[in-house]
Parts: sequence; C-alpha cells; structure tokens
Amino acid sequence: MKKILQIITLAIIGMLITGASEAQGASSYKKVTEIVKVETKKVTKSTKAAGLELESGRKIHLDRVVKRRFKKKRISEILRRDQIELTNGEIIYPEEVQFALVPETRLIRVQMEGKAPRGDDERAPRGDDERAPQEND
Repeated sequence: MKKILQIITLAIIGMLITGASEAQGASSYKKVTEIVKVETKKVTKSTKAAGLELESGRKIHLDRVVKRRFKKKRISEILRRDQIELTNGEIIYPEEVQFALVPETRLIRVQMEGKAPRGDDERAPRGDDERAPQEND
C-alpha cells in the first residue's frame, strides 16, 4: 500500500512539473531597463545614478565626471561638491543640476505565440483544375 501511494505521489508531481513547464513555455519574462528622472532634492545617499541632467536639458554621463576623494560615483557625493569637474576640463556647479538619471530595471511578461494560424492560401492545391498544365503526347 505504501509503494502504491509513493507511485501515485510521484505521478502527480511529474504531471505538475510538465504542466508548469508547458505554462512557462507559453510566456516568458524580459528585463527592461528604463532611465527615470529623479529630482536632486529627492536623492538619497544610496541612490545609484547613471548621469545628470542640467537645467538647460543637457545630459552628462557619470563616467565624464572626474573622480576625486570618493570611493564610488554616487550622485549624493557629486552633488555635495563645490564644483563638478568633467574629464574635458569643463566645470559645472551643483546648482545647475536639475535631475539625476537613475536606471530602473523591471521584468515584463512577454507572451509567446503558439503555432501560426493557417489560411486558405497556404494549403496545397487540390483537384485536377488546380494542377499545373502537363503536356499530352
């Protein structure tokens, strides 16, 4: 009796696993990264930004900011400076920075299509009328 219950339990688990894999095959997830504008007033110490946006609308990537006396290029550390120096020698003041450009990653569910529907035009011709003309001897 005990072996029969084990076999039934294993059969049910097997059916659940195959059902889950079929459901997973019908839909999948895709990572999407979007850039979100965060006002400099709302920036915290742990905010990881990819760039800055100035009041003029100009966007600057954090790789262009010169690294001085800080371990990581966090936006809060950059905004605390008296002036922000770029790699090309340009100087920007923190008052000019309006937004921090923060990357935000999220998962989007993507539906996978099954078999494509067949139309009438995709079928092979049937009958004598639709055959290619043949030569008669």
